[in-house]
Amino acid sequence: MVLVFPLLAACAYGLDDFVVSDDILPVEPPVEGLLEGTTYSVPLGQVTVLEPVGLATVFEELTSGPLLFHVVQDRGQSLEVAMALGDLEGRQSECEPVHWLPLADFSHDPWLEIQGAWLSLTLGGEPVILDYLDMTILFAGDGERWEAGSLSAVLDTRQLSSLFKEGTDVCALVEGMDGSCVPCSDGEETCAVVELEGLTARKVPISFDPTLDTTGC
Repeated sequence: MVLVFPLLAACAYGLDDFVVSDDILPVEPPVEGLLEGTTYSVPLGQVTVLEPVGLATVFEELTSGPLLFHVVQDRGQSLEVAMALGDLEGRQSECEPVHWLPLADFSHDPWLEIQGAWLSLTLGGEPVILDYLDMTILFAGDGERWEAGSLSAVLDTRQLSSLFKEGTDVCALVEGMDGSCVPCSDGEETCAVVELEGLTARKVPISFDPTLDTTGC
C-alpha cells in the first residue's frame, strides 16, 4: 500500500481553538524520557479532512491500517518522533518506509507542536517534500492517548508528476476534490493546500523499528 500522507497541507491552528476533556493535564511527571519508546496509533478513517474535502475518500480506502507515531527520544522539552503506516493487524508494516518528523516542541506540555518545518517523505519511490509543516497534538495527562491533533503543510504537486499519466494536471485533480493550488516559492501556482484535524490516537503495545530497512520489499 502506498502511503499518501504527503498530500497534507495549509493553515495552522491556535491552541485556543481546541475544546478538550476535563482530564487533560500536563503529562506527569514532566521528566526527560517519560514517553520514550511509546507508539501511538491514529485510525485514518477517523481523521477529518478540511481541505481538499475530496481527499476524505482516499483516507477511507486506507482504513485497513493505522498511521503509527513512535517516540524515538524524549528530551523533556522536545520529542524525536518517527511515523509509518501500520498493517491490517495494527502493527508496523514490514514494507512501509519509516519517516522521521522534524524535532517536536514539548515545552508547552501537554501540547506537542511542530511549526514551520519541512518533511521529506517517499511516495511511490519518489522523494516528496512537505513544506511549511505545522502539527499540533494534545496529550492526555497520563500519556496514554492524544485528545486532538491537526496537521497542515504545503506540497508542490510537480513532485508527484511521475506518479500519474504523462500530462496529468495534478492541481486540477486537487481542485476536483474541492481543494486549491497556490503559488510556490518560485511563483508557479502548483502548490497544493491541505488541512487535517481529528488526529486522535491511543498508545499501543507493539514493536516499532525506527530504522526499518524496506529496500528488499
